[in-house]
Amino acid sequence: MKVLLLNTYARGGAAVACLRLKDALEQAGVDAKILSADQAGSRWPFYAERLSFLPFERDKSVRFSFSLANFGKNLLRHPLVQEADVLHLHWINQGFLSLQGIQELSLLGKPMVWTLHDMWTFTGGCHYSRGCDHFQECCGHCPYLKNPSPNDLSHRIWARKQHLFQKYSIYNL
Repeated sequence: MKVLLLNTYARGGAAVACLRLKDALEQAGVDAKILSADQAGSRWPFYAERLSFLPFERDKSVRFSFSLANFGKNLLRHPLVQEADVLHLHWINQGFLSLQGIQELSLLGKPMVWTLHDMWTFTGGCHYSRGCDHFQECCGHCPYLKNPSPNDLSHRIWARKQHLFQKYSIYNL
């Protein structure tokens, strides 16, 4: 069995957990590899992702606390993705995987596992809700945004995730 672990960065908390899992899988006889954003090519999706959030951010303090997942790398033809039997997502934000990229990976028909290192997967874009519980019903009125409203950016992203993840059985809430 070949397992590919996907994580945006080679360093940081999620990367440490990802590397420990890779080592444990290898000790159990599994062929495990890690693919990070830097190994997957250009950094332009990172910059595009960050720049696209600037018009919405409340202030600089939230710049890296919210991910839209509009931009990402196309990994479908990457050799490690092609040869993997299982895809294991870890922290995949900041231009590594877009929501469309996650959908496309799911359409490969390979089992996907997702280890959650923060709350992003089930919120409207924030990595940590900081006490906001809007994601439990439907995001909106987001404290990270310059102009919070019922149908703000967080609500629209939350709705996209609900549709995408349920339609493609990535997870069901």
